[in-house]
Amino acid sequence: MPHGHPWDIIGVCKEVENGLVSEDYSDRGRVSCTDTLDVSLHLTGVVPEDSGFYRCTFSTDAGVQTTTVVLTVNPPGGFSLSVYMMYIYIGAGAAGFILLTAIIILAVRHR
Repeated sequence: MPHGHPWDIIGVCKEVENGLVSEDYSDRGRVSCTDTLDVSLHLTGVVPEDSGFYRCTFSTDAGVQTTTVVLTVNPPGGFSLSVYMMYIYIGAGAAGFILLTAIIILAVRHR
């Protein structure tokens, strides 16, 4: 977040009598809280303009813990990890098939 710009609050987790509850302040994000103090943020419909810093501040009687992450949203048609991983799996499968075929052919020839 550039210096001087306020942070937008997407949601909060609040302690109540029965545990923790989440309150969402944005229709583009959902905060989930658990009694084991696990917190997650799910953003929907992200666009490149959503790229930037996201901060989670957790305050208890023991103190305050802050974690900041950087989100990078690539434009459509850019790098896609799922497509990249698909190519790796297909390539590894094809290489494994060729290697197995070569081993079988060599084993049959040596008999």
